[in-house]
Amino acid sequence: MKVAFGMKAHSGWAALVVLGTRNGELLVVDRCRIELVEKEEASWAKQPYHAAERLSAGDARDLVRRGLASARRIAVGDQKDASLAAMIALQGQSK
Repeated sequence: MKVAFGMKAHSGWAALVVLGTRNGELLVVDRCRIELVEKEEASWAKQPYHAAERLSAGDARDLVRRGLASARRIAVGDQKDASLAAMIALQGQSK
């Protein structure tokens, strides 16, 4: 069974679409919005480049890197969860 997913990033969130096949037919298994920032970091992490504008170059670089690392960690976890859920859903539908 194959499952594919795609994401479109926005400021602090992303649209996640999960596709799968059943009996050779392509299906949209799930689509949802995932938040890419932790609540405690939302004041700056949704727009890290703007938050970094008034910082020194080194501090700005560190802030942007921290925001990117956090978003990447959250996105990878949500992708894994969505892929597993899609595979389970498709197995249930094929019976």
